[in-house]
Amino acid sequence: MKTGRSRRSGRSGFTFVEVVVAMFILAIGMVGVYRVMLMAMQSRQAAQFHYTAAVIANNRIEFAKNLPFGFLGLLVETDVAVDDLGIIDASGNYRRSTVLETPYLGDPDLARVAVTVQSPQFIRSRTDRLAVTVSTILTTYNSP
Repeated sequence: MKTGRSRRSGRSGFTFVEVVVAMFILAIGMVGVYRVMLMAMQSRQAAQFHYTAAVIANNRIEFAKNLPFGFLGLLVETDVAVDDLGIIDASGNYRRSTVLETPYLGDPDLARVAVTVQSPQFIRSRTDRLAVTVSTILTTYNSP
């Protein structure tokens, strides 16, 4: 017969140290998953802002294509606040600038219209904005 008792005394299970180590390893894994999810959400937000800015710029170019050539100068603007639809709104999150180069390359029948749209800040620690620039060359020959 044994006189001493075994360390575990016949019970099965985990020791306190094993449980703490397992929880620590689980916590490290969860922090990694959280970081990946955070980066994915920021990337999705940046892509959404970039897409919306591109749509706003393209819509402005399409508007310019439908204006008579002599009225293109009315489109010129600098850092105007617009909403998600490109409508001028003082509280808009996007900033739009439209530049007109006429005559373009010395030809009075050509004009270059460039629209730059800056998206809202999507990371609080950053102060810069993502910008999308779309441009086209218009001529008097296809003016409405």
